[in-house]
Amino acid sequence: MKIKLYIITIGLFFSGCSDFLEIDPPYTQDAENFFERQEDYERALVGAYDLLQGSFLNIWIGEIASDNAIAGGESVTDTEGLHEIENMSHDAVNNELRSIWRWNYAGLTRANYILEFKDKIDFEGKDQIIAECQFLRAYYYFQLVKFFGDVPLILDKRLGAEEAKEIEEDKSSLDGIISELNTKKDSLNAKMQEVSEEQNALKSERDSVAQNIDSDTMSKYAEIYEARKGLVVAEILDNSCEGCGAMVPPQSINEALSQNIVFCGNCSRFLFKSEN
Repeated sequence: MKIKLYIITIGLFFSGCSDFLEIDPPYTQDAENFFERQEDYERALVGAYDLLQGSFLNIWIGEIASDNAIAGGESVTDTEGLHEIENMSHDAVNNELRSIWRWNYAGLTRANYILEFKDKIDFEGKDQIIAECQFLRAYYYFQLVKFFGDVPLILDKRLGAEEAKEIEEDKSSLDGIISELNTKKDSLNAKMQEVSEEQNALKSERDSVAQNIDSDTMSKYAEIYEARKGLVVAEILDNSCEGCGAMVPPQSINEALSQNIVFCGNCSRFLFKSEN
């Protein structure tokens, strides 16, 4: 008896399930053959609406960021992302903002799925379903733009999990670059402020010195300033004018060493000579 049972078992093993099961069931349903009836479009539309359940987070974050509400929770580690937004210390890595990103892209992907097959069959009321899909897609994009600014616009295809992840990573990378540029901008603004203060101090010093210079000399200075694009004064180096390279006579060099007013015979700039 045991031998017979053993033989039957081996026979079933080698014959396989293909003799008893259909490898390709006739009623398989997948993404490509889903839309066959009006009810299929209605079910897909419900799925597109489903992501509106996450809209509470859009309002929640907006109220917290605008000081109309506090993050709350049992501690600062409870919904940490909301506490970061409340303190304006959040960056590209924030769980609450990531949820808004993912939920809204999931919603518009579901809307795109219906729109991809909008012409597959006709039935009464289809125009309304398509219009609602287009509105939902616009709404989800509105939320994305409201929170993240310029986001990838996907209108002609569904987004798979990997594509959505790539978009998220690209956005995070872009946010990091923007953050770095803002930091450099702040540093540059601080440096510009410092330079502006130094410039104002030098202008005050110049105005104080100019009060002791006669009007003819000041007029000559203004004339050279205009003609030489602000390069009014040049040093005598190796018996030559640093401004234009022309040779300076020994007498003019001696007068410059005596701190008398000397002009270059070629470019007309004021000349000075260091004692060493």
